[in-house]
Amino acid sequence: MKNTLTLASLLLIAAASSAQHTIDQNNGVLDLGESIIYNTADPATFASLKGSSGVDRTWDFSSLVSTGTITVEAVDSAGTPENARGVPFAEDVALRDIDRWIMWEDFAHCYRNSSNGLIYVGRYNDVGGSLGPWAIVASHQYDNADCIGCEVEMFDYPATFGDKVSSSLRYTWSDQTGAVFYYDGDVDVEIDAHGTLTMPGGLVLEDVMRIEIKENWDEMSNFGGMGTKLDDVDHLTYEYRVKDNKSPLIRHEYWTGGAFHTTNGDRNKFYFMDASSGSLGSNTIFANLESVKLFPNPSHNQTHIAYNLTKPSTVEINVLDISGKRVDVVFNGEQEAEGYNLPYRLDNLDQGSYLVEVIIDGERTTRKLMVR
Repeated sequence: MKNTLTLASLLLIAAASSAQHTIDQNNGVLDLGESIIYNTADPATFASLKGSSGVDRTWDFSSLVSTGTITVEAVDSAGTPENARGVPFAEDVALRDIDRWIMWEDFAHCYRNSSNGLIYVGRYNDVGGSLGPWAIVASHQYDNADCIGCEVEMFDYPATFGDKVSSSLRYTWSDQTGAVFYYDGDVDVEIDAHGTLTMPGGLVLEDVMRIEIKENWDEMSNFGGMGTKLDDVDHLTYEYRVKDNKSPLIRHEYWTGGAFHTTNGDRNKFYFMDASSGSLGSNTIFANLESVKLFPNPSHNQTHIAYNLTKPSTVEINVLDISGKRVDVVFNGEQEAEGYNLPYRLDNLDQGSYLVEVIIDGERTTRKLMVR
């Protein structure tokens, strides 16, 4: 089950509901320690925001001038406080700089600091029972000066306060350039303002037209004599398109390690789809490769070269410098028909521009490789 607060509804709700905020009546602004109170029994307030527990909230903080912790309070139909949350901000974040804030089911937050353009997202776990304190367990900062909104989705959300969730929160937001950003559990996926998509493992794609994130459950149709689904998410599927690519729909299944994770194939396997037929495309590799040498940690000093073979083929993969001179051989030999995702370490390459040359059955393709 999924509840979604879309960007369109966010903008409309934020614009229409400012009069429903309970803010300090003396000066009309939220001072340190004061509360914004929503009445969950008010259908006008929560018609578009209510989730399973009826405490979804969205605020526009563009006029706030104070700093510190906001106390958020939800009240039940009798006016009794249902639960209270102290929402901590990063030390350098002033409320007056926050353009918009979303709190979804008291589990997630996503906000932007307009003074420095950073996006802050996080999620909370209940560490003290249904009425106990909440602790932030994940917080990430993203540099994007043009954020225009956020969207938060939750899968299999808890029915009551105190129910625990694990890696089930998703944050998405977009900027005015059309770039889309995602944070999903422990998996970070980012498309920067220039349209560059960074996936786990250092993969980069340029000219992204759209992206969808889908949740897959590993279904065992006859396990123990009956149909069964895993209790936890087994893997996530990312689909995205690239401009000027003859096989633009690319699918990445990112495994999170469920009990039956070997049922559907290898970890982190890439599938290249033909946009018109939905079938596997032929001999397509990524539009661009990029990696950053993050010393002293050598495990990050690599990129991946992904391609698909529709039939057994002779494959030669070389790395060339900008003059066309071969500086390294990645692979040279026969390969069977399947998708490949070859890790390539960059220890012997200096910073600069290179070409990855892929020759499949005599057909040559090159892609730019940046080492920085």
